[in-house]
Amino acid sequence: MKINYKRKKIWKSLIVIFGIIIFSLSLFYTNDLVKKIEIEENKKMDLWVKSQKELIENEIAFDINPLAMNIIQNNSTIPIIWTQDSIISINKDFIIIKKDSIVEKSNLIKQEFIDTINKNELNKFIISSRNLHHNKKDLEDVSGHVLSFFMKQLNIMFQQNKIIEISFLEEKQYMYYKDSLLLNKLRYYPALQLLVISIFIFISYIAFSYSRKAEQNKVWVGMSKETAHQIGTPLSSLMGHVEILKSEQNKFADQISEDVKKLEIIAHRFSKIGASPELKEENISNIIEKVTKYYKSRFENKIKFKTSDINKEISCKLNKTLFAWVIENIIKNSIDAMKGQGNIIIDIQKEKKYIFVNIIDSGPGLEKGVNGKIFEPGYTTKKRGWGLGLSLAKRIIEDYHKGKLQIKNNKITTGLHICVILKSL
Repeated sequence: MKINYKRKKIWKSLIVIFGIIIFSLSLFYTNDLVKKIEIEENKKMDLWVKSQKELIENEIAFDINPLAMNIIQNNSTIPIIWTQDSIISINKDFIIIKKDSIVEKSNLIKQEFIDTINKNELNKFIISSRNLHHNKKDLEDVSGHVLSFFMKQLNIMFQQNKIIEISFLEEKQYMYYKDSLLLNKLRYYPALQLLVISIFIFISYIAFSYSRKAEQNKVWVGMSKETAHQIGTPLSSLMGHVEILKSEQNKFADQISEDVKKLEIIAHRFSKIGASPELKEENISNIIEKVTKYYKSRFENKIKFKTSDINKEISCKLNKTLFAWVIENIIKNSIDAMKGQGNIIIDIQKEKKYIFVNIIDSGPGLEKGVNGKIFEPGYTTKKRGWGLGLSLAKRIIEDYHKGKLQIKNNKITTGLHICVILKSL
């Protein structure tokens, strides 16, 4: 049973590409909308300045234009600061400005010069302001917070380079403004949209994965219990026949008896799936030695086992039956990969709080991009394989023993290097 993971990968890629396209279109549309609104705001401010100029000039002539008054009053969104002079540079405490000075009154010859004003002199520099959205806290301390607030707003307007020069008769004044609150919110909308969609997708993915895993667990348990039950029925009959062969002193009786015991162990292992296994202090070396002994007798000189530290007392809490099953699955997988002939290296190491069981074979190894798939249920490179052995081994180690089952870079042979990591006592 070989699942088409390539097709699954293509679907995942298509979903990611589709998501990127949707976000890109949303970003493009929002940016286009922001530019259009910004242009409209600039036009609105030009009209506001012209209306303000006309209102002041008509006020002198005692002729107030209702339309100009209406335009001025209707600006309730764009922040404005009206100043006496133009700003050259600004920081949090000082503003460098450019002033006009009349040198000869008769000919009204003007000369520009540079001046510096500090934060406390803002009342001489600012004529009026509008729509700055300052909060109550800014109004509590007029000498401190409000002045700092105005300096900050002027700095933002200066950085955005939004300034309109206003000429009244022989006088020049300057109106600084910045983007409205609506325009700023619209600029950050794509990022907010991406964040919300990402959170939604992440939560949905976690929920779906949890649901799928729970469903898989039920299937695992059901299959395991049914397998144990199905094996148990003919196994009882086989055990009876083995006893008859032993009474007849058949030379194959002992060998058949050993295989029947093996089947009994397998049925017992399947019956444990789904139940919380009891973890006891066990000697890992002894368990591995028993497993390798069985395969040595089956493959004789075709499979050579090289073990290190196999006789050392290296113990940890584990379920003996399930752990032996993991080692068997890995070794069986290696034997199949080597086509029944080759070398298997088993190395046990204890480092600080962890025990590392390294199993290395001399097979062909894995193809590129397969490392993350071999532990997935159903994935197999064999024609008759079910793709459950290594998946079950990973579940036993990580879910039941709270350890890790990993693929390592093989620096010794060209084959596969699998490492079982468990917590030591």
